[in-house]
Amino acid sequence: MDRHTKVKIKTDLSKYANGLLPEIEGYTVGQYGTWSNGSDRFIGVCFSGITTIDVLWEFLVIIDSEYETVSSFV
Repeated sequence: MDRHTKVKIKTDLSKYANGLLPEIEGYTVGQYGTWSNGSDRFIGVCFSGITTIDVLWEFLVIIDSEYETVSSFV
């Protein structure tokens, strides 16, 4: 099973689903929908209680401390 990475939104995405506002946290789920299956610029993200949706990486901030520790060694 792939490890999920904690992220938060940098911009207002509420036109796609109510509640997708800046600072809302979620976790990545890998390739989810049409966009993330067709382009590595997108990633599926689950926002608990709101929705699961493909999001451009540029609209996300990684807030997962375990990810930051691992990536600092690369």
